[in-house]
Amino acid sequence: MPELPEVEAARGLVELGCKGKTILVARVADDEKVINGCTPDELRKALEGRTLLRAHRKGMTGGIVVKGVGVTKYKRAHLESDPESWPPRFTKLELELQGGGRLAYVDSRRFGRIKLLPGPDPLACEPLCRLGWDVLLQLPPTAAQFGQVVRERVVRAPSLRIKALLLDQEFCSGIGNWVADEVLYQARIHPEQTATSLDDGSMAALHAAIREVVGLAVRVEADSDRFPRDWLFHYRRVCLCLWTNKKASQDASGRAIHFVTVGSRTSAFVPAVQQLKGSGAAGRAKAAAAKEAEEGG
Repeated sequence: MPELPEVEAARGLVELGCKGKTILVARVADDEKVINGCTPDELRKALEGRTLLRAHRKGMTGGIVVKGVGVTKYKRAHLESDPESWPPRFTKLELELQGGGRLAYVDSRRFGRIKLLPGPDPLACEPLCRLGWDVLLQLPPTAAQFGQVVRERVVRAPSLRIKALLLDQEFCSGIGNWVADEVLYQARIHPEQTATSLDDGSMAALHAAIREVVGLAVRVEADSDRFPRDWLFHYRRVCLCLWTNKKASQDASGRAIHFVTVGSRTSAFVPAVQQLKGSGAAGRAKAAAAKEAEEGG
């Protein structure tokens, strides 16, 4: 699934190629799961003849705003310049624009939604208004402020794991599975560490990692070939493919990569540098010993 860097790259492409152009023709797929809250014909009539004013994004959600109506497209917009392969397979919404440009929303797995949102500010409408602060645009400026925000959120949830908190889009929007694994790896924090147990040093490291990882990924327009070669990203992908076979792999420094499920998501981490500390470590060791005894018996 695309995460913030990919959605931001798509937003930039749409803004560059489509802003200010009139929508001449809208072709809408007959897909009740993706076309949400209106009929294909209602969406078509709402778009045709309108001018695309801007593209927007919050977290991992992107959309376009046209004059008179907001259209929110979850997850990804797709800009295509090769007319020979147009429209892309699994297109759910295709727009023909003034001057010959075309824009398509493509969703092969049908996880996304297209909604019509009335009013000038789509971010004030459901469900976008429920999203937390954007990790690219609204990250607290200092590590101390970041730590305060985290601690205020988890004060009533002392057992909440840091990986699960980062994936909570109502807390902060834009961090998905690979970004969460990467920032925790860079900050040297175990994904199962409770958020309440992080000291000021760990908070500062996490704050810096979020800024660096998200910022760099956006600057290179989500082109993974331009990510630093020592990022876990390049090695976790291979490992996840091997997960069912229980085969181990290594990071750029030759350290073993392990996996654990946190927040219902598979998490890659490197035990040599991401050690589980405090009561969480004791609890995990006890559970591992119990499982070993059960299997042995």
